[in-house]
Amino acid sequence: MVWGVCVEFGLNPKMFGDYFEEALEQTLLAEKVGFSSVWIMEHHCNRDYLPSPLLALGTLAAHARRMKVGTNIMILPINDPVRVAEEGAMLDVLTKGKFILGVGVGYRPRDFNTFGIPLKERAGRMEEQLEIIKRLWMEESVSHEGRFYRFKDVTIDPRPVQKPRPPIWIGGWMRSAIERAAEMGDTWFPGPVGDLPRLEEGLKIYRDALKRLGKNVSDLKIPLNRELYVAEDHDRAVEEAKPHLIHMYLGDYASSEHPFFTGDAEENFEKISQDRFIIGDPDECIASIEKYRSRLNVDHMVFRMHFPGMSHDRVMNSIRLFGEKVIPYFTEK
Repeated sequence: MVWGVCVEFGLNPKMFGDYFEEALEQTLLAEKVGFSSVWIMEHHCNRDYLPSPLLALGTLAAHARRMKVGTNIMILPINDPVRVAEEGAMLDVLTKGKFILGVGVGYRPRDFNTFGIPLKERAGRMEEQLEIIKRLWMEESVSHEGRFYRFKDVTIDPRPVQKPRPPIWIGGWMRSAIERAAEMGDTWFPGPVGDLPRLEEGLKIYRDALKRLGKNVSDLKIPLNRELYVAEDHDRAVEEAKPHLIHMYLGDYASSEHPFFTGDAEENFEKISQDRFIIGDPDECIASIEKYRSRLNVDHMVFRMHFPGMSHDRVMNSIRLFGEKVIPYFTEK
């Protein structure tokens, strides 16, 4: 199994510059203890998130040179596809072929209003953008005449290192998003908010879509995002993680119109955490990961390990403990 750590910028209410130094320390420790990838998400006009994932990944990659780097996720419809293709190719060159483009349609109205992009156009824009980005990465000269984008004889330089192009992982929970991942992406990249029943339902939709497209499903594997916090014992892990996760899920997600969490929902921590969070001692984390691996055939797990208000020291301890006690269980099997 391949391991990835999702380092989020701005989740801790500190000055951005201070937090970046902490994020860099977390990334370097993750690389040292056996994680293979680092991921950054995109949101705008929100102090808890980062607006420039590719810029941040380039900086992290300059220090953590062995790690794959990926967007998790980039809100593709509010970005220019030529610019994404250029900067993605540049990042692939800088990392010597270790860039993964993770994308989704987005869901927060604020992100779209900031750039004057109608929310209702997001699916159409993304499908056109994916076609453009893939062509720019694989073809020497590209012309395009579409509903949203028009250009003639565009060639990007430098070219990506990975051939035929960097992988594209597509997130989303709606049927249309999962089917889009089957048709236009290299894998479905489910986020951390869906519980196990939703994951299994989504995987069935994804598998069925691949079959209809005539694609091979004999050894189908998917990556997966989860929230993770590990401590020396169960009670300590729950005590240290619970208040921060409650704030994020019942505060941030519920107030930002996420489809799985609404302000009207009378949800408690136990209900929210079921099959979403991996929290406990190392043995409990191993058991949870084994469950996902056996039920979903997961081959790359990306963990968000820094939650709003959590101290840097606790995050570092969780990363270190996971690397020392959990990763060896899988790498030595």
